[in-house]
Amino acid sequence: MKICQAYLTLWKSTLHLNDMNTKNIIFAVVGIVILVITYWLVSPLWRNVVLDEVPPNTTTQTISQAKETKIEDKAMKSEITKTISGNFESRAHKVTGVAKVVDSSVGRVLRFENFSTVNGPDLEIYLSTDETAKDFVSLGKNKATEGNINYTIPNGTDISKYKYVLVWCKSFSINFGTSVLQ
Repeated sequence: MKICQAYLTLWKSTLHLNDMNTKNIIFAVVGIVILVITYWLVSPLWRNVVLDEVPPNTTTQTISQAKETKIEDKAMKSEITKTISGNFESRAHKVTGVAKVVDSSVGRVLRFENFSTVNGPDLEIYLSTDETAKDFVSLGKNKATEGNINYTIPNGTDISKYKYVLVWCKSFSINFGTSVLQ
């Protein structure tokens, strides 16, 4: 027992824990760390980023457009795709707008129209098999909190499997909002 007390006394004297200046320095460092973490968590809430990207050049028509123009050519009919889209529904935070898949000259694009969300730390856009992001394809960081935004869908992504569009907070594993592509 006396040996433990001797080591503890030696340890305290080595670190000068009894010194008031050392305690002040420790409190200052801890305070700065808390301020930095708080800023990182809270500051996105007052940042509003607006982006209005041009729609991608489409290479196909919707089925209704094809009926209006009465396309008879089989090769042209094979290029016609059904528009896949869904409205955003809020989950942890308010998210509004429409997500739609657009076939373009550069490949498939997920387009957000009239999109709006609150900002948050480390928001990403996922195509997922469900609302919990157990199996997902990341389309990258959220580009803006408002506007019309394009995200490139990786080649080979099965939209019938990954039909949930999530605005996902990676830091806290929270779903801000969901759009189901139909």
